[in-house]
Amino acid sequence: MEQGEGKELKTFGLRARLPRIAGWLAAGLALLTLSLSLAFIFRSRSQSEFRMRGFPTELSKDLIADVAGYERTEFDSGVRRYYIRADRARTFSDNHQELENAFIEVFDPSDESRTDRITSEKAVYVPQENKNFTAYLSGNVNIVTRDSLVINGDQVTYSKADDTAKIDEPLQFSRFNLRGRADSARAGISARRVELIGNVEVLEFANVAYSGEPRSRLNSGFAAYDQAVEKIELGDGVRVFANGDRGATTELKSTNATIHLKLTNNNREITLAEARDNVEIHSISADRTPTSLTASYASYDKVADKFELRSGVKISTGVADDLTQITSEIAVYDQRSLSVELSDAAQIKQPSALARGSKISANLYPARKLKDAKITGNAYISQSEDERTIEVSAEELSVAYSPKYLLSAAKARTSAEAILTPKQENNDYSRAKLSAARSIDVGFRSDGTLEQMFTDGRTTLQMQAPNGRPDGANRSVIANVIRAFFSSDGKNLLRAEAEGNAELVIEPVQTTSENYKTTVSAPRFDCVFFSRGNNARECEASSPTRTLRVPLVPSPGRGDQVLTSQRLIATFVEQSHDVEHLEASGGAKFTELDRSATADRMIFTNSDGVVRLRDGEPTAWDSRARLKATEIDWDTRAQRSILRKNIRATYYSPETTSGSVPFGGAGRPVFITSDNAEIDHRSKTATFSGNARGWQEHNYISANRLTINENDGRFDADGAVESLLYDVSRTENGRVSKLPVSVSASKMTYFRDGRRLRYETNVNVRQGNDRITAQKADIFLTAKNEIERAEFDGSVNITQPGRRATADFANYNAANEFVILRGQPARVFDAEQGSSEGGEIEVDLRSKRVVNQGGSSETPGGRTRSVYKMKVN
Repeated sequence: MEQGEGKELKTFGLRARLPRIAGWLAAGLALLTLSLSLAFIFRSRSQSEFRMRGFPTELSKDLIADVAGYERTEFDSGVRRYYIRADRARTFSDNHQELENAFIEVFDPSDESRTDRITSEKAVYVPQENKNFTAYLSGNVNIVTRDSLVINGDQVTYSKADDTAKIDEPLQFSRFNLRGRADSARAGISARRVELIGNVEVLEFANVAYSGEPRSRLNSGFAAYDQAVEKIELGDGVRVFANGDRGATTELKSTNATIHLKLTNNNREITLAEARDNVEIHSISADRTPTSLTASYASYDKVADKFELRSGVKISTGVADDLTQITSEIAVYDQRSLSVELSDAAQIKQPSALARGSKISANLYPARKLKDAKITGNAYISQSEDERTIEVSAEELSVAYSPKYLLSAAKARTSAEAILTPKQENNDYSRAKLSAARSIDVGFRSDGTLEQMFTDGRTTLQMQAPNGRPDGANRSVIANVIRAFFSSDGKNLLRAEAEGNAELVIEPVQTTSENYKTTVSAPRFDCVFFSRGNNARECEASSPTRTLRVPLVPSPGRGDQVLTSQRLIATFVEQSHDVEHLEASGGAKFTELDRSATADRMIFTNSDGVVRLRDGEPTAWDSRARLKATEIDWDTRAQRSILRKNIRATYYSPETTSGSVPFGGAGRPVFITSDNAEIDHRSKTATFSGNARGWQEHNYISANRLTINENDGRFDADGAVESLLYDVSRTENGRVSKLPVSVSASKMTYFRDGRRLRYETNVNVRQGNDRITAQKADIFLTAKNEIERAEFDGSVNITQPGRRATADFANYNAANEFVILRGQPARVFDAEQGSSEGGEIEVDLRSKRVVNQGGSSETPGGRTRSVYKMKVN
């Protein structure tokens, strides 16, 4: 009971003292408020007047309110528009306010949870219509937008009307893992775009803690960051530096650029950079290989490590002394996969290799050397070697290179060409050019040496004469398909196969009257080459073959030469590379102008222009005659023919010899045989030697040598001459008969002019049983090749059965069958009628009587008349 009462008394005492305690607290609060007000007033008076760039000068200076702990929220149709808080707010007569330690929050009209927050040490708030305002902020200004863009600066002008912030002093900014700086900026907060001006730098870090080295750095004179599309526009001198995987780096320079960002785990990652105007890119890959790129436009995919470039593209990659240089108008360079796509005037150049075309799709080795490429449109590649340069071109090319960076394969399609060009100082090496309508496949051995070239479509293999050789010749092989094989070192052509309407063309360098253009046609050629120099040693043509030789300088007596055969081998001179000889076999035929020849085998030697006919039955003919022999050598330059063994010549008629043979059967052939013969087609002379015999029907001439000279109209027979050329009419018992006359002598000459036959030395004339011998005899023939008259001179001896006459000279007249004998004296012996002699005796052969006798040196005044019959050739 006492304890309870004590507690009640204490409670009552406390209640009694409460008014006094409350008074003390109120007095303390009043004193504190006064102290704070005095301190605030003192601090405000001690601070300088508010000043910043762009600050309005027409604001009122009439203070109407001064509130500490200021807060204000603006609503529009029940929706919060913005919120302002400040440690102190001074309001002036024009309703603008000066705020200290200000905080401004602007709400997104569509989502109040999204706000822009601005803080600063000082702020001047200037209200505007439609619940808008402009805030001039200074001192540690911090802006955090609804999209997490943070801007820190010293002076900022914020406009609610267009929701922009203008920063006129150097500033810093950040957004997630991006941070940077600039000299000034303009931020469109609701537009989600910020423009940075002057000494702009943007850094991309791997995380929001900004730890470690930045992954990328952007520098420029101007930048615009569009947060809606995560894109940064750079201008006024751009430099972009990016770090890649495993130490790879890329540096980009240009006048303008666009940077594309990708959102990854709320971080922004630079994925694509587009640069324009004066673009320069320097890249170092993970393997430390440097690459430089220039263009008017470049797009760099940082994630894929890929470049897209346009206009004046130049790419230089590799080590300094062994660069790969790439140029085009459009390029895609994938640095990760080491591939490149080029368009328009595309070219890839290396110290020993070049590739170009309208488009190139290529892959590179890690050392940035060509690995393979597909080239289209005026495609071309070349490779320089110690002794030569290899060039391949076509509308489309597919090429591959060995790990030693030498060509390992090339496929050329449509209007394809492959050229092997010797270095200038190598004069023994022929320039070889292979052209094909459809394709050329070039193959290489595993060690990079050239192995073969196969073509499809009409193809030409040209082998150009080496420089500095006036006696050289250009050679070409043309066919539907050509297969060329190279020596083991890949430096020289080893052999070539040409199939389908094949042609071999040889054309000397010098245009002279001695030189011909030679074209050999055949279904197939097989050519083998000398050990060095791309020079054909021998080409073999298969059946049937046709060779056409056309004189480079036309001249009389020369024309196109045609050689046909079943098989032909063309052999070349190693030094000049011109034809050494052509060997045709199997039904060979050679023709020039109206002259032709056939044999089973023919050998034409270019050095002397001789066609040698061998085997079978060699035959040569023209419009006048035909010749056969075991061997015939036709000299096409000197226009002479040499025949050996078993010669058989046929002149189609005496007229084809210009009347130079002593045969009278007009239009009937004249035949000549001998062991050897020589024909000069230019001078129109023919000499037949060794058992020579010429005949027409039953008339003939035989001798050791027979010579026809058409220009002089002369026919010569030398050595053991035997002839049966004409008949002599004889009248006996009133009947006229013709008997053939045979003549032998050491020499005989027929003169076309005068139609005269001259026999010389040991002349022996026989007609039936009659015989005349003399040292010389001239027989004059009629147009019908009948004897008109005859003269015998020197030891004339005439014999008939039962009669004999001797004289120094005898003259026979066929018209009256008279013989005049002259001598010292002339004598006639008759077994039945006795004998007569005198200086001149005239004998009537028809009556067989001596009808006249002249004086002799022994009986100059005497005369004897006899009648007898004499048979004379």
